[in-house]
Amino acid sequence: MIHTPSNIVLDVKNLCKNYHSPSGTLTVLNDVFLEVHQGEFLAIMGESGSGKSTLLQLLGSLDSIDSGDIKLQGTSILSLSENKQAALRNRRISFVYQEHHLIPELTAVENVMLPLLIQGESSQHAKLRSEQILTRLHLQERLQHPPTRLSGGEAQRVAVARALVTKPVLLLADEPTGNLDEASAQIVFQSMQALSREEGASIIMVTHSPILAAQAHRMLQLHHGQLMPIQHSEEK
Repeated sequence: MIHTPSNIVLDVKNLCKNYHSPSGTLTVLNDVFLEVHQGEFLAIMGESGSGKSTLLQLLGSLDSIDSGDIKLQGTSILSLSENKQAALRNRRISFVYQEHHLIPELTAVENVMLPLLIQGESSQHAKLRSEQILTRLHLQERLQHPPTRLSGGEAQRVAVARALVTKPVLLLADEPTGNLDEASAQIVFQSMQALSREEGASIIMVTHSPILAAQAHRMLQLHHGQLMPIQHSEEK
């Protein structure tokens, strides 16, 4: 992967976040720097409470920062109005969480169609695109199944399909395999890898699994409010 200034998707500089309470100020993120390139898959590790989820919330413009800057494809998120930030999230950023958050009344394909319909796509196009992406995740036999008839790993793959069906430039994944057994976690992770490669999306994944993290392009650790690189092992 060749890194050039032109293919920087996310550019974070001097990012700081504090929480204030009667007992004092807690610094969660302290002068964070991060560059993410097109198609890059990053894994972020760190102890519980180190601020990993907070970082993803800030990168996805779901929370306000205290200082610093976040640029997505050269546009400073902080310079946008709330409405424009919401439009940016809808068009260019997607999220996957530990819980799949599928709508139980809808089938697998209907859950995946939903973001496209919200964007104004026709039902015909949304259905075709959703069926294609679910088939690429080997879920063609589950298109008409509601979430209650899916295994945990299958439901999470549907959530991944829903996140990537709109072709976002950035996918933020917060412990997406945290509720799965090791075999299912590997399948979901490989699905994310394959789709990011095919769709050109960059992925930032928070995980507690060193096995999954070691398969990413880069591993970072959030420690004392700062991101530090973790070197791949010799045998990787």
